[in-house]
Amino acid sequence: MNQSNEATAVATNEDQSTQTSDVKGQVHADVNDFINSMSTPVEETDFDISSVIGEETTEEPDQGQSEGQQATSEDDFYDYGREDEEAAHLLWELIDRGQAFACAILANEPMSRFQKITESNPPSKRAIKVTASLLKKYSLNFTLEHQLILLLVAAFGPNVFTAAEIRSKKAKQKSKEKDGQKP
Repeated sequence: MNQSNEATAVATNEDQSTQTSDVKGQVHADVNDFINSMSTPVEETDFDISSVIGEETTEEPDQGQSEGQQATSEDDFYDYGREDEEAAHLLWELIDRGQAFACAILANEPMSRFQKITESNPPSKRAIKVTASLLKKYSLNFTLEHQLILLLVAAFGPNVFTAAEIRSKKAKQKSKEKDGQKP
């Protein structure tokens, strides 16, 4: 009787392992089918990335276009107005001041050490073109009121950091004086 129970147990284990391998095989096949259905063929395009990133191309211009027409197409790519350009300058200045302020807090150093945009080192023309084009594309209008508020925050925000630093130095100095006066 023990032999028949053992034989039944062995047969049951073999059936379970066969069923498990069948299920694993089916799952593997299902996953492969799903992955194959999700992949899409790569489309061929005539887009030249070097025209966007400003690399010099070795190709000669199309015979149907002259140099003047190519410059116009680049100007069309960067479509923005004077207000968008001014807002882009403001945005770059605010980003620079913001990152310099954050770095100054972290390093406990003056902001000027971390500022990258100055009168002698303005943002690149390409950065302004791209930013201005994006501002126009997404209709991000900076009204005069918004610009004033942003400029005030950028101009006077760092003073809060300086004031907090001065306050902490004075508090340390007072605690040292109190420690020196106590017998």
